[in-house]
Amino acid sequence: MENILAGLCGTSPEDPLPVWVHGNVGHCFNQLTLNVIPHVILAVVSACFLGIPRSGSEVPCRPGWGCRIAASFILAALFLADTITATISQQELGPVYLEVLANGTAILTWLTHGLTLLMLFRSIHSSTKGPVVLAVLALLPLPSFIITLVWYYQSGTAWSPGHSAASSRFAILCLQLACLLVYVIGCLFPAAPRQDFLSINRSWQEEQLISEPGIPVPDQQRVAEDGESWLSRFFYVWMNPLMKRGYQWKLNQPQDVYVLPRQLQAARVCDRFYSCWQKKTAWHQAEDDTTSLSPVLAGTDGSGNIQDSSHSAQEATRLFSVLHAAFGLHFYSLGLLKLASNMLGFSGPLLLNLLVNFMESRQEPLSHGVLYALGLFAGSFLGAVLRNQFMYEVNKVGLMVRAAVISAIYRKALCVGSASLTRFTVGEVVNFMSTDTSRLVNFCLSLHELWSLPFQFAITLYLLYQQVGVAFLGGLALALLLVPINKVIANRIMMSNQEMLKHKDSRVKLMTEFLCGIRVIKFYAWEKHFSTRINACRAEELQKLRAIKYLDALCVYLWAALPVVVSIVIFITYVLLGHQLTATKVFTALALVGMLILPLNSFPWVLNGILEAKVSLDRIQRFLELVDQDLEAYYALDSPSDTPTAIEMRGAAFSWAPVEKESTMQPLSTSSMQLHIENLSVRKGMLLGVVGKVGSGKSSLLAAITGELIKQGGQVYVCDLEQGFGLATQEPWIQFTTVRENILFGRKYDARLYEEVVEACALSDDLNILPAGDQTEVGENGVTLSGGQKARLALARAVYQEKEIYLLDDPLAAVDADVANHLMQKCILGMLKDKTRILCTHRTEFLKKADALLLIDSGKIVKTGTPAEILPLVEAFPKFKHMEKRQKDKGLYLASLRDQEESIETEAEESTQNKHLIHKEEEKKEGAVAFQVYKAYWLAVGSCLSLSILFSLLLMQASRNISDWWLSHWISSISQKANTSVMVCSSSLPSPELLLFSTVGLVSPIKALDTTPVPSNNSLDVNFYLIVYGSIAGANSLFTILRAFLFAYGTIHAATVIHSRLLQRVLK
Repeated sequence: MENILAGLCGTSPEDPLPVWVHGNVGHCFNQLTLNVIPHVILAVVSACFLGIPRSGSEVPCRPGWGCRIAASFILAALFLADTITATISQQELGPVYLEVLANGTAILTWLTHGLTLLMLFRSIHSSTKGPVVLAVLALLPLPSFIITLVWYYQSGTAWSPGHSAASSRFAILCLQLACLLVYVIGCLFPAAPRQDFLSINRSWQEEQLISEPGIPVPDQQRVAEDGESWLSRFFYVWMNPLMKRGYQWKLNQPQDVYVLPRQLQAARVCDRFYSCWQKKTAWHQAEDDTTSLSPVLAGTDGSGNIQDSSHSAQEATRLFSVLHAAFGLHFYSLGLLKLASNMLGFSGPLLLNLLVNFMESRQEPLSHGVLYALGLFAGSFLGAVLRNQFMYEVNKVGLMVRAAVISAIYRKALCVGSASLTRFTVGEVVNFMSTDTSRLVNFCLSLHELWSLPFQFAITLYLLYQQVGVAFLGGLALALLLVPINKVIANRIMMSNQEMLKHKDSRVKLMTEFLCGIRVIKFYAWEKHFSTRINACRAEELQKLRAIKYLDALCVYLWAALPVVVSIVIFITYVLLGHQLTATKVFTALALVGMLILPLNSFPWVLNGILEAKVSLDRIQRFLELVDQDLEAYYALDSPSDTPTAIEMRGAAFSWAPVEKESTMQPLSTSSMQLHIENLSVRKGMLLGVVGKVGSGKSSLLAAITGELIKQGGQVYVCDLEQGFGLATQEPWIQFTTVRENILFGRKYDARLYEEVVEACALSDDLNILPAGDQTEVGENGVTLSGGQKARLALARAVYQEKEIYLLDDPLAAVDADVANHLMQKCILGMLKDKTRILCTHRTEFLKKADALLLIDSGKIVKTGTPAEILPLVEAFPKFKHMEKRQKDKGLYLASLRDQEESIETEAEESTQNKHLIHKEEEKKEGAVAFQVYKAYWLAVGSCLSLSILFSLLLMQASRNISDWWLSHWISSISQKANTSVMVCSSSLPSPELLLFSTVGLVSPIKALDTTPVPSNNSLDVNFYLIVYGSIAGANSLFTILRAFLFAYGTIHAATVIHSRLLQRVLK
């Protein structure tokens, strides 16, 4: 380093960078310290603003910005002229390098700064003076200019006729100072007035990164990272506005955060995923067609062949292969970042070895120590930057995987029929989109760690071999001994996790049923029964969770104790082999063994994460293999007969369950309802009544028409299928919105039609009673409405859609006789008189005006005819008569009960203002987490247990800090002994390594030191320090296992208590 500075500055190696020369500041010191360094800082900061986007509007040039931009480019040109002048005039080559270095740095800096100002002028900053930091940093080279100007004045060369080059450079220097003065004047120009700011940047405000609350976000909203420089991307400068708003508590709405980049938006990700899915499915289907084509298969049923072929292709399409095709290239390329960060991580122990050896031997020049320290910093810094970039990119891939998988699950739930969907409970589907999807996202990181961790482990062992030779085999044998133990623990965790998920699915299913039927449960006082069932499922789930947490605690202990034990075993083996330990080898070996913590700690977790992802992948795969509803194969394109019919079935057979059931996917129902329709024809505009006892197949008939059943054969024809059906089911589905929105169901509001529908469905009186009329919100699934009101609301929704075919599944069951007669006369026989209607009901007294009746029993049509022919046959079915009476009485009872309930709720609502607004704005807490939250969790864990956990955590952290202090004490003792063992000159000076952290070496040259070491044997000291370090580390591992088991027990105890309290609160 001294020689380099001496050659650059033309000085002696003893004093390469003199600060004071002949009463003035040294020219080399002035150029390197006061000129080059400020310009480098200005260039780096300016580069951070290079990628800022334009505002998208024409911005008039203001004098302040014009002066600064012009001054920057003129300064770059003046420095170029000064470089040419200095190169031509100088005869010695030495000082020319210094001038070229200084002026070249200045040229690049002012060009970068000028481009940055140009970008800022075209951005939102045009209305202001721009970032203040740029204006301040632009004045940093001013002291260097003034010092050079003073030197010219004192030397007198600026006016000497014999120094024309010096006169030229002096003139250039004066112009540079003038340009800086113009730059300062440009900074003093006032900013744009507020009116100009609003008019100029109006379009920018519509496209800015973060919108103000209440301002709609346009589609063309800019993405945060677009146009940002590489420095901004590496150090996440583009996140500063978001951090600032978060600090100001202004992140209250989704519109307040950044817009996702285009490649991360859900629509684009899903399109890419489904494109790959369709290609894979088409490829498998083509492969099946080519391999399975034979004369035998050619003679089978056409529709069945198509369905079986598509189903087999759908089963062959694996979710993992589709994810690989969609996101594999981006994901696998991140391995290069991971590899680079790992390689930089190994530079730390290697440079630490050189640095400790430099401090211990004291035989290398000071410049080597500086380079080692700088290299150690640079390696750690660059490694951290690359690791952060890798994690950021992996998280982006995980976000795409999450969006694709959740979208695929949601779309599959909408595409399959109800019969196929009954194989999975609601709780299972919810877990698919939450727990299982999260595991697939975590798999993205685990897969890279799967190859990275063994690579790090192997390289670390090789470096250990370079330090301690074959002694590392002792630590390797111990590490390999733990591999089968970790495998057993991972297998147990996976098995317990699978069983825990099953119990969790059961508990979620029970809780869903409990919350949906909370009213009925409270009416019949069934709280204790459901509480017992839920607690039983929760106990089984906690039992498996407890096993998982305790196994995790065991892993924590093994991971904490293993590095210490490995270090001790390596050192003991090294000493027994006849070698002598030194501080350099001990510190390097400890650093390398410390690097083993990550592979040894993380690899079991990686294996566990991959196994969990495999389980979740199989679970989601089973759901995605459900057969989609193929309407083209289900419905016939043309009517089997020539008559103008609306619905026709010929030789059709249906079932709620598939013919061939997989053992792993059993339907929920214990028995499968079979429906056989030999011949059914419904004319357009006909009212067909369907009668039969409970469970005879009336609802199944409507489900077969809508395609919800699995067709096993025959033909089904529905005219104008693309228009859909008007459907009113036995159990109405009501949206959590107002009465009007439930009736409109997305259609445009038509006042005349709306009033007719409300009147026909007997809702006028109900709307008059409700607090806000048809603007009253009805709650989750219509919880504030009675059964009769929900049935009539669902019927009104179907009627308002104005379909040609209406399927009505017993809409008269939950209403009294007067309302049922009103619905029959005004709605079914009134507004729908020209529509095709199929009415299933037990109220046979309202079927006398039907065009035809259909008597069904055990899934088969018994008789079809007019009401005069069919109604007398009811006498032949006493069970039907008995069930009809029971159903009628039950409907009347429930209707009266819910009407009473409605009146009670109405009185309560009328007594309080604005009670009709059920869906209120969610209350959110601002600021830090309240003390009551911590107190509640503390009490749930238990005071004694919480104190024990904190005390064990304190002991663990204290022992870790003591071990670090002991290592620092060790290295300081080495430095002190090295100082006493070296003979120095009579004028005692600090050691060269201490000069790294002092100012002595900067102001005066370092005198020559006698670096002859005094022979000494430090083996006893090394053993003493090593034994103490091992004892401290062993105590730390014991405190670690204590903390791990106490923490696991405490969290499980808190989960048990909190779940019990929540359940009891819901029950009460």
